[in-house]
Amino acid sequence: RGRDLRTRLARARRSLPRGLRPAAATVADAAVKLDNPRLARAVDYAAVQDSLAALRGHLKAIDPAQRRRDALLHLAGTIVVNLLVLGLLVWAILAWRGFV
Repeated sequence: RGRDLRTRLARARRSLPRGLRPAAATVADAAVKLDNPRLARAVDYAAVQDSLAALRGHLKAIDPAQRRRDALLHLAGTIVVNLLVLGLLVWAILAWRGFV
C-alpha cells in the first residue's frame, strides 16, 4: 500500500523465515531491474518465478485471524503476569511494614 516492493520486503524481513529472505531479495532486485529496459534483460525469470512461488506458498499459510488471536492472547498474558507481580510486590511491602 503506497510503498515500493523493496520497502515492504524490508519491513517484512523479520517475519520471513530465514530460507525465504534470499527469495525476497531476488524478487525485490528483479522489480527494480524491470523498471529499466536495459536491465530487464539481465533478470533471471526462472529464479524470480521460483522465488515468487516460494513466497506465495509461505504467505498463503499465514492466517491473519490466528495471528490476531495470538497477539491478543500474548497481550492478555503479559497484563496478567504484570498484575500478578504488582500484587505480590504490594503484598510484600505491606507484609514488610507489618500490615499483613
